[in-house]
Amino acid sequence: MTPLVVIFIYVMVTFGIGVAAWWRGRVTTADFYIAGRSQGYIVTALAIMATFFSSFAMLGAPGMLYKGGIGFVFFMLNVPICGVLIWIIGKPLWALGKRFGYITPSDLVADYYKSESLRVLVSLLGIVYVIPYAVIQFQGGGYLFDVITQQSDVQLGFFHLAGRQVTIGAFSTSTFIAGAVFLASITMIYTIMGGMRAVSWTNVFQGALLVIGMIAGGLITVWLLGGVEGLFGKVAAIQSETAPAGSFITLPGPAGMFSVPYIFTFTLVASFGTMASPSQWMRYYSAKGPSALRRSMLIFAIVLTTCYLFGTAFIGLGGRVLFPDVTPDTVFLEILHQYLPLVLASFFVTTIMAAAMSTANGNLHSLAALITQDIYVPFLRRGASQRELVWIARLLITAASVLSLWIAIQPDIGMIVQIGLISMAVALQMFPSLIGPLWWKGATRAGTVWGIVLGMAVLIVTFVPDKFGITAFGRSPLGIHYGFWGFMVNLAVLWLVSRISSRPEEATLARFHQE
Repeated sequence: MTPLVVIFIYVMVTFGIGVAAWWRGRVTTADFYIAGRSQGYIVTALAIMATFFSSFAMLGAPGMLYKGGIGFVFFMLNVPICGVLIWIIGKPLWALGKRFGYITPSDLVADYYKSESLRVLVSLLGIVYVIPYAVIQFQGGGYLFDVITQQSDVQLGFFHLAGRQVTIGAFSTSTFIAGAVFLASITMIYTIMGGMRAVSWTNVFQGALLVIGMIAGGLITVWLLGGVEGLFGKVAAIQSETAPAGSFITLPGPAGMFSVPYIFTFTLVASFGTMASPSQWMRYYSAKGPSALRRSMLIFAIVLTTCYLFGTAFIGLGGRVLFPDVTPDTVFLEILHQYLPLVLASFFVTTIMAAAMSTANGNLHSLAALITQDIYVPFLRRGASQRELVWIARLLITAASVLSLWIAIQPDIGMIVQIGLISMAVALQMFPSLIGPLWWKGATRAGTVWGIVLGMAVLIVTFVPDKFGITAFGRSPLGIHYGFWGFMVNLAVLWLVSRISSRPEEATLARFHQE
C-alpha cells in the first residue's frame, strides 16, 4: 500500500501544478506553446534540465553502465557540450524567435529559405524524434511500477494488486502495463490542460526531485559497497566466461561496446541532437531573454554533470556488483527496492517518475506544436482561430500519447538508451538547417533539403544495413555511430549543393544576418 500512497501524493502535487498553470494561462498559441516568452532563468534551467534528464538518464544510463562498463561514463561529456550549445544556438534562436514571432523550429527554417516543403521536412524529423523519446518515458513508468510493487498485496473494492498483476473488476493486466498507462495518462492530462506553462512549472518541481534522486541514489550505492574505493575494487573484480576481470573499468568494456571512435561520435550525436530537438528548440524561444539562457547554461552544465558522474555512474557500476543478473534498465529500481525502507524507496521512485514525466510532457507538447503550426495551419486551415488551434493541439497530444504508450508496452522493443539514441540521431539531422539562418550566408534551400534527405538515408542504411542486403559492414561502420555518419553526409551535401545553387534573397540575408 505504501508505494501507492507515496505515488498518489506525488501525482496530486504534479496535477495541482498543472491546474494552476491552466488557470494562469490564456487560450493563445503563443501562451500554450512557448508560455508567452516569459520564462526566467530558474524555470528555463530546470525545464531544459528536466526535459533532458529522462528515463534515459535515470534508468537507461545506469543500465548501459551495468551492461557495458565504464566506457559509458565518457558519454556524460555530452552534458557540458550541451551546456555550451544552449548559449551558442540558444541566444540567437531566442533573438530571432522574439523578433519574428516564431513558435516551432520549422517556422524559422521555412521563413529563412522561403520553403514550405522544407517546413514539412523539418517537422517530420521532429515528429520522428518525439515518438521514440516519449516511448522510453512510458517504458520507464512500466518498469518502476513493476519493480516497486512486486511484493504488494492491496485490495480496495474492485481494485486488486498482487503477484505483479493489477485487477479492476473483470479486467486484469501486468503491473508493467498498468504503470506505463498510469504515467502516460497523468502526463497527457496536465500537458493538455496547461500547455508550455504547465510543462515548465511541473518541470521545476520534477527537476528538483530528479536531481535529489540521482545524487542520493549514487551515494547510497557507494555506501552499500564500502565507499568509492570499495565500489571500484568490486567492479574491477567482476569476471565471467566472456568478461575477464578488469573489463568493466577499462575500454572497450566487457561486451566491446565502447571503442574510442564510438564514444566520441555517439557523444556528439547525443549533445548536438538533443539541443537541436524540437522540445529544446522551443525552450530557447520561451526564455525571457539572453540572461536567462546564460544562467540556465551554467546551472544545466554544472548540476547535470554532477548528477551523471556521482549518480548514474555509481548506480550502474555498483548495481552490477549488487545484482549480477537483472534486466539492465531496472538496476536502479532493484537497488531501491532491495536496500531501502519501503517509504524511502517509494519516494525515490517518484524522482524517476519525475524524470520520465518531465521529458514526455515536453516532447508531446512540441509534437503538437509541429503538427498544428507546420501542417494544420499552412495546408489545412489557414484561418483557424487561436482557440481551435489549442484544442487541435490537445487532441494531438492525446493521440501521440496513446501511440507512444502502445509502442512502449510491446515486448522486446529494446533497451531505453538504444531507443533514445535513435531519437537523438534523427534530431541531429535538424542541426544543419540552423547553419544558414545563424552563421553561413552561403547555405541554400536546395543544399539544406538534399542534406537532410541524403543524411537520413545514410543514417537508416548504417543503422540497419542487413535490411538493405549489405553485409560488408554491420551497424555503425568503423565503430562510428550511425547517427554521426548521417550527420557528416548531411553537412557534406549541404556544402556541395549550396556551392551550385542559389542562396536566399539579399533582403532575407539582411533580416537574419544583421551586422
